[in-house]
Parts: sequence; C-alpha cells; structure tokens
Amino acid sequence: MTHLPYRAWCSACVAGRGRALPHCKLSNTFIPDPTFTIVDLDYAFLRSKVESQSVDSQLRDEAALMPVLVCRDRRTQFVTHCPVPFKGVCGAATSALRAFLLYLGYSSFLLRSDGESALSALKAEIKRTTPSLAVQVEVSSSTNGNGSAEQAVQFCHGMVRTLLAAIRLESGLTIDTNHACIPWLVQWSGFLTNVANRSRDGRTPFERLRRRKVSVPIFRFGARVFVKLPAKAKLAERWAAGCYAGISRDSMQHIILLPDSTTVVSRNVKADPTVLTQ
Repeated sequence: MTHLPYRAWCSACVAGRGRALPHCKLSNTFIPDPTFTIVDLDYAFLRSKVESQSVDSQLRDEAALMPVLVCRDRRTQFVTHCPVPFKGVCGAATSALRAFLLYLGYSSFLLRSDGESALSALKAEIKRTTPSLAVQVEVSSSTNGNGSAEQAVQFCHGMVRTLLAAIRLESGLTIDTNHACIPWLVQWSGFLTNVANRSRDGRTPFERLRRRKVSVPIFRFGARVFVKLPAKAKLAERWAAGCYAGISRDSMQHIILLPDSTTVVSRNVKADPTVLTQ
C-alpha cells in the first residue's frame, strides 16, 4: 500500500521509481580490431559558476569556467587534458584532439560523447580536417551513457586538486585558478595519469599503448631544477636554474620555465643540489 521499500516485482514501483540499467565497465576484448579504438570526449571545468562570477565580465561565460577538453582512449585508458579558451571548435581544441589521435597510432577511430552541441561540432571538425584517419562520430544513446568520459573528468579534477594541494603544502604559496601555472598543471595531471596510474593488470596507460616503461626521470611540478643550455660561448654558463613544468608527450623531454619567461625543452635536467642537501 505504501510502496516502501522499493520492490522490483511491483509494477507501480518500477513505473515510478525504476532506474536505468547501470553502465558497467566492459573488458577491452569488446574492441577486437587492433587498428580501431573508441575515444571518449567530455569537458571538465576548473571553476564553478559561483567562482566564475568574480571573473572579468568581458570574458565569455564558458571562458570564465575554465574549460578543459578531456579525451580518453577506451582501449588503453590513455588520456589528454587540454585547457581551451571555450567549448566547441577552436584552434587549441582541434589541434590537441588531432595530435592525440595521431599519437595513439590507430588508423580508425570512433569519437564518442554526449549530445552536447559543442562536442558534436568539434568531432565534425576533426572528421572534416583529418582525412588521413578514418574518423567516425557517435552520440551516447542516453544522458548518462558516457560513463568512461565522466570518469576521466572526475579523475582530472581529482589530480589537479591533489597537485595544487601538494604545491600549497610544500611551498606555502596560495595558488588559485587565476595563477599562470594552472594550464601547465592541467597538462601535467594528464601526463601523470598516463605514466603512473596502474590498473588491475599492473600496467599504466603508457605501458599498454607503447609496450614499454617511461625511461625519463620525473621531477616534482614546480621544483627548482637545472637545465642545460645550448652552448653560445666557451665561458658562458652551461646550466641555468628554472621551474619544472612537465614533460613533452611527443619528445619525452623536460619542459623548464626560466626566470626571463622563456621556455626550454631539454632532456638534460638535474635536481637543484641546494635542495637535495637541505
């Protein structure tokens, strides 16, 4: 009479409070073709709507929310986190997604997302401008059916929060979403997810994709390190101190920000000896 608690055998309970079937994680064996994969797409936002109200009103609402394009290869769980100025088709999003697909190395892809118009436009643009790849597009059949992308977005948020907390605890600095390091930090969170997040099979996404381990040393984000400079004069200093900003995915070289606002990409990086002795 009260229909409490819910009972699956009761027609009224099912009609009024029945839930959709869960989107269970499937094994990678559902993609038998080794030249094909599914790439899930979604947006993460680094600011809430309340936080974005304090940002310059001249910015678009989407820019104030600080969107991040999150892509994940369903076969290997390899991801990319790309800060973009706004949702939809823009230079940053199209170049990042195209580079991500080329890096994965498959010949055909299925780009999957929810029915958001910005993601649909982005997928259509990639399909139109990347004729060298067989790109198909698909929209999730239900509003909650993009579970793989939603998990990737949640993991992105968690990693960025964790890295920010580590910087605050170690340096004592107050860093918010307006800080210049945030775009670098977002990309670094994606790199760490690929090279350090081990699944039940004991492998990282990078190891599943490239079938080898990462051989380059990894430093703490924001750490003071020394990088080797190109030789300009015999008596010029060969190493300079800078701030560690990550590793280039394509070249696997370290990215260092120097005090004069220049960026150096090099494989020759050493920890600051003064920090090691403290």
